[in-house]
Amino acid sequence: MHRPIILLFAFVASSTLASPALQPGDIGLRHDIQVLADYGVIRGPVTTWPLSWDAIVADLRAAHDAELAVPVPVQQTLQRLLARAERETQRGQPHLHGRLAAAEEPTRLRSFQDTPREEAEVSAGIRWFGEHLSLDLRATYVDEPDDDEDIRPDGSQIALDFWNLTLAASTLERWWGPGWDGSLILSNNARPIPAITLGRNRTQAFKTKWLSWIGPWDFSLIWGQLEEERVIPNARFFGLRFNFRPVPSLEIGFSRTAQWCGDGRPCDFDTFKDLFFGKD
Repeated sequence: MHRPIILLFAFVASSTLASPALQPGDIGLRHDIQVLADYGVIRGPVTTWPLSWDAIVADLRAAHDAELAVPVPVQQTLQRLLARAERETQRGQPHLHGRLAAAEEPTRLRSFQDTPREEAEVSAGIRWFGEHLSLDLRATYVDEPDDDEDIRPDGSQIALDFWNLTLAASTLERWWGPGWDGSLILSNNARPIPAITLGRNRTQAFKTKWLSWIGPWDFSLIWGQLEEERVIPNARFFGLRFNFRPVPSLEIGFSRTAQWCGDGRPCDFDTFKDLFFGKD
């Protein structure tokens, strides 16, 4: 059996890339985040991707300012990730970016790592990160795709921040769960679902004594539209994930998804309610 040969090339217009969300795909970045979470530097949940840069930066700066006592290798990881975070969260500056990827035998079962879906892919885009509005617009050309879509907007997002929430229209990759080789609910095996999403910017705990015990918490809500080329065309997708860390060494997550509507299927609220919550 021939092992797949994968080549990845990337170019950027400057040394900084501004983006409010960390998409799955960078396995080195995830390793750094997990190490810092294990040592209590990052206090919020880290098993629901995309992650918010705002939440990561807040924890990194708090640990840095407090001069948290950690082993030297962990301190180096903290400094490396903090430097990257400060570059990628610069506001008000547009940045161009691009990517070229090729694979001799593209794998159908992908891990967390961002490997090509087709034999050849070329993508380009622009990112801009403002105080309340952020843009990450991408277009990817793929050679001889199985789904006949040779131009794809995957990885794009237009987001609006208000209070401690982010409302976005996106085609971002998603990875729900602690696994590195796969996820039973949402992963990057399939192409991302075009969706309206809602999530928290920062993951600080509740201040009230009745709920503060759950510790730092996060939630992610996705309301998406599936493609036409399915057994049930044009179905809709709803997903909700809630995760929290009651103690630094434990993260708990709950996920629920539902698929309904579509051509020839009922599309009313009662049908969705029965499907998502169960019948009375």
